[in-house]
Amino acid sequence: MTISNKHAHLLRDLCCSDGSDPLTIALNKVIDLSIEDSGEQSPMMSALRQTVPEFSSIILTAIERSRKVDNVRPATWRVPDLNKPSSKHGYPLHVAVLSHKFDIAFRMLRLGKHVVNPSSLTSIGANIIHLLLVKYEKDPEWAFKILKLCV
Repeated sequence: MTISNKHAHLLRDLCCSDGSDPLTIALNKVIDLSIEDSGEQSPMMSALRQTVPEFSSIILTAIERSRKVDNVRPATWRVPDLNKPSSKHGYPLHVAVLSHKFDIAFRMLRLGKHVVNPSSLTSIGANIIHLLLVKYEKDPEWAFKILKLCV
């Protein structure tokens, strides 16, 4: 499942707005960003797997802002659980690192361990530090920033 399929309209609505921020758009349209497709992918997981970084950034911005509203989310606001892996692709944090979206991984970790668990393991038992070591050369500066948040 890719963004060009099931979630394209949702992400297009978020990106092609009248200038409103993603949280306002989602609240006004009652968009449920936690819905998973038949492959157990939320829109965030689909966005992370695509080559358009803006999609995952917009969804993450909405998640960040939803956490800043007096720690109480409006009843209409539904965001993906970043600590829930898809059976096919694993955790969103791991997918962000493996797809070289280090800035997104960094922002995820800054949400806190209750939102994104840096100790989560891949299907072969690797954690975020293992993955960073594999992908370090792609962007050493971002990899180091992420590592500092994990230890």
